[in-house]
Amino acid sequence: MSDSELELTPWILPRSWRRLIPYAVLRNRIFLLYLIARFLASLGQQMLTVAVGWELYERTHSALALGLVGLTQMAP
Repeated sequence: MSDSELELTPWILPRSWRRLIPYAVLRNRIFLLYLIARFLASLGQQMLTVAVGWELYERTHSALALGLVGLTQMAP
């Protein structure tokens, strides 16, 4: 390995090293925080979807109303 390859910054790896470190992107703190935030936001959205459907069904006992609310939540 040449000296120029050793002087590369940690986020710019030589091609031969890229396959050896599959999760090297997670060393970037900002990107890792972004992934964690996206995961938590997705989890919260799914919890909200279930909670709304559950509450609606508990109040109305109507499968049609539950289906329509689920449809409107998924429509843009």
